[in-house]
Amino acid sequence: GCGDQLAKWVVNGRPDLDMYGYDIRRFCPEVSKNKEWVDQRSHEAYAKNYALVFPHDEPLASRNMKKDPFHEILEAAGCVYQERFGWERPGWFTMHAPCPLKPYDWYGAYGNLSNDEYGYKERLQLDYTFDHTPIEENIRAECLATRTSAGLFNMSYFGKFYLTGPDAQKAADWVFSARMDGATGKT
Repeated sequence: GCGDQLAKWVVNGRPDLDMYGYDIRRFCPEVSKNKEWVDQRSHEAYAKNYALVFPHDEPLASRNMKKDPFHEILEAAGCVYQERFGWERPGWFTMHAPCPLKPYDWYGAYGNLSNDEYGYKERLQLDYTFDHTPIEENIRAECLATRTSAGLFNMSYFGKFYLTGPDAQKAADWVFSARMDGATGKT
């Protein structure tokens, strides 16, 4: 378990396994300080403890905490959102009616009524497989559309870093794949 890997990390300088999934730093501090987020996400982790987890599994708990200005527009257009670090980010678009998220229903526990099927869960089920999913055709169509017309790639949920100090430029040039010392306003 984690104790074994931690011991190997201390003794050998690195664990045998990828420990990212156990690293508390993977949570956004702003979100993990939010009691509602912690309560809901902890409950869902417990409720799904023995569930089969697919590669594109999305939580139903602690959603809609951070939304960008395009959220409602994209949702009305059929966007199926994914959650990353508290942000709702576009995953893909359904060809069916919009499927907004409903408030977390605690899986019907603690006197809460379970949400009736409402589209979002149904759309997620299409992506729950270890094989190719039917969603890939939607995503393929989206990618091809950006070749022939235009696309908007919203990166609001990506990390932002403010580098300062005497070696800030050197650090930025080392971290990024292109030189970052261009003129202001130019790419």
